[in-house]
Amino acid sequence: MVESAMKWDLDYISEHMPNSNLTVIISKDHNFKYVNEKKIPQDQTSNLESIYTRRSSMTAREFIQRIKSWKEGDERLYLQQVLDSSFGPQLVQDFLHFNWEWAKNKQRIHGWGPLTFNLLLISMEGNVTPCHYDEQQNLFVGIRGIKRCILFPPEQFDCLYPPPVSDPHDRQSQTKPTADIEYPLKGHQKVAILRNIEKMVAEALQNPDEVSHLMRALVLGRYTE
Repeated sequence: MVESAMKWDLDYISEHMPNSNLTVIISKDHNFKYVNEKKIPQDQTSNLESIYTRRSSMTAREFIQRIKSWKEGDERLYLQQVLDSSFGPQLVQDFLHFNWEWAKNKQRIHGWGPLTFNLLLISMEGNVTPCHYDEQQNLFVGIRGIKRCILFPPEQFDCLYPPPVSDPHDRQSQTKPTADIEYPLKGHQKVAILRNIEKMVAEALQNPDEVSHLMRALVLGRYTE
């Protein structure tokens, strides 16, 4: 698919797109959870940097310099740049020589929608994108390094505790990142218990003592009959 891009590394990118302004996501730790800034309440806007990952713009050289000089405790970076014809003639030529017929064939076979855009992703080792729902199909092609993906059936996404659509983290999962995603109930037993005892609570509304017992069990993270 991308044989013409197999020579892409940090030095090659820096050489052929040195002055382009690239989109870089910055996080205080290794978690890069998407946030829709348009949905952030006005009273939280001033605290955006301290609460969420933030979007920045820098040249390839600036990005690479920060990557190479990074030390423990520094902010972590994740380049996520849409590729178009403005990013240097050599990169454009490499891009045009991708095996687009193969990609279009996959599109036809699987009944995908239009191929809308192409995203260049350059991540630091150890960065994590928490579980989320993509509204479009993705065709991921790795050039260097290893990317681990954990996939869930889209029809079961509600089991991964998505927030309300009005939330800045819409389409994201509320399960904890990294290893916890493999055992989502481990970090969210209270939500699971709440779902399990929902009917019991409804039936117990006329008995305040029983409701209180159920709520205490929920807070403690367990339920016993």
